Amino acid sequence: MNSKQISIRVYIADRPYKLNIPQHEEEQVRLAVKRISDKITELKGSYQAKDVYDYLAMAALLLCTELVKNEEAGGPVDQEVHQEISQLEQLLKDISID
Repeated sequence: MNSKQISIRVYIADRPYKLNIPQHEEEQVRLAVKRISDKITELKGSYQAKDVYDYLAMAALLLCTELVKNEEAGGPVDQEVHQEISQLEQLLKDISID
């Protein structure tokens, strides 16, 4: 499907990210960002960490674990989980560059 590219700005772990995505993926990307932010908020209520990027790494680990469990169970892998993991991986790469 050829889809128009759009530019959006999202915030993850209090940091802005400008993304160029196919227009038809905007809702999924925004939902993935919300789920990542919700997971970080949940972790902040349960654990102490040095900074928000520790929570981001923990969220990535939990979401990847969920993906692995789904794959091992032979069940369908949630596309949203794939998107969240991809975004978390990119954020972690960006953090390591800083």
